[in-house]
Amino acid sequence: MIISGRIHEVSEVKMVQVKTGQRFSFHIVVEYDYNTDWPQMAKCEFFSKQLPNAVKDGSAKVGSEVVIEGKVKSVYKQQYDRWFTEFKAWKLQVTLGPPSTPPQGMEGIPHPDSVEGGQGAQVDEIPF
Repeated sequence: MIISGRIHEVSEVKMVQVKTGQRFSFHIVVEYDYNTDWPQMAKCEFFSKQLPNAVKDGSAKVGSEVVIEGKVKSVYKQQYDRWFTEFKAWKLQVTLGPPSTPPQGMEGIPHPDSVEGGQGAQVDEIPF
């Protein structure tokens, strides 16, 4: 299965000791269908011998556009009478870095400290 979208969260990378050596463990939360009123999110778990290049070089940041390949698995837990679903990812590719411009509509709004008087001073625009 392939999920493409925008990174919403990146966990810290942890080293895990297993019988056959050490493995890297981390997760990325991807936001997809974000151009709708109700964007969806999926948690993608990585557990591997090597870190993906996008994590090594730091290009997998919040806001980056990514494509993640992995496997979806659902398990029914009788004791909870529920289904639990997980996405085990094995490939991460950054297609577009995070935006470096301010969000749309925020370009003309000055920072409070840059306003005359500093420290977020109130500006009186009334001429009398």
